[in-house]
Amino acid sequence: MSNTLNGSSSINSYFHSKTVYELSCKHCSTVVCNRGMKAILLGDTRVELYSTDSPPSGRVQLVDKDYMTCNCHCKIRDLACLVW
Repeated sequence: MSNTLNGSSSINSYFHSKTVYELSCKHCSTVVCNRGMKAILLGDTRVELYSTDSPPSGRVQLVDKDYMTCNCHCKIRDLACLVW
């Protein structure tokens, strides 16, 4: 039981030190989320991703189907600005 608590504690301290971003659409300036965290795609470390726990709303929406990487099996969801 103490191992679980220690592991949980170290995970919490790791996330508390990460920068949280407000993400907005470059095209229409709509705020996508105010709790984004930067991540790196393990399959290709040149690719930067942003993770959030809040779904987009308004002019920016999820598009296409979810997909996963081969290396880490992370679920990836693309979004797009729907303003013409």
